[in-house]
Formats: sequence, C-alpha cells, structure tokens
Amino acid sequence: MLTRELYAVSAILGAGSAVAVLALWGDTTTASLIGGTLAITLRLASRKLGWHLPKPRIIGGQTA
Repeated sequence: MLTRELYAVSAILGAGSAVAVLALWGDTTTASLIGGTLAITLRLASRKLGWHLPKPRIIGGQTA
C-alpha cells in the first residue's frame, strides 16, 4: 500500500516548503503552518483525485 501512495512526496514537499519559508522569513510558526498545510492538502488531493506513483519497471529480473 505504501509503494504507490504519495505519502513521502507530500511530506518532502511540505518539509521543503517549511524550510524555505523559515530561511526567507525566519518565523517557525508560519513555516510550520505553511509546510503542514501544503503536505496535508497534497495528500488529501492525491487521495481524492486518485493520484499514484508509477510502479517500477522490471527488466531482466531487476528494477530499472
């Protein structure tokens, strides 16, 4: 179940945006709110819209 869902992508984008906001404005509360909101919104949107990560291709017994 965790192989095709966007859990990690949502978390990485949320954390990245929080770090960027923190670097630009230096306010941890604002950075946390923006990062958390982005991560949750992306995860909920991916679930509602049925977004999935592509499956790895298997070539000659190894993943490519």
